[in-house]
Amino acid sequence: MLVVRRSLCLVRKFVSTNHGIEDVIRNKGKTDEDLYFVRKDKQILKALMDKLDQAIPDDANNPEKMKKSRDGLVEVIRKHNIKPSEGFIEDLIDWKVGF
Repeated sequence: MLVVRRSLCLVRKFVSTNHGIEDVIRNKGKTDEDLYFVRKDKQILKALMDKLDQAIPDDANNPEKMKKSRDGLVEVIRKHNIKPSEGFIEDLIDWKVGF
């Protein structure tokens, strides 16, 4: 009789702390869902980073192309009878490149 009471006590304790297999299944489903969305987020962020890498021109790091672009800008400004200062040219180039 003592064994039965003790067993019932342990069973009640187990049932009160764990809600059974339903919680295990529910939690597994939630974990699978979380993993799915983490993977999707990772794919989306990678695609976004690839797009950003393509959108940023490499001209900003090439001094020869920057000089050519700067000279073209000075020609356009002088064509409109504006005498550009060095600061003005640098500000326009920074604006164009996006710094």
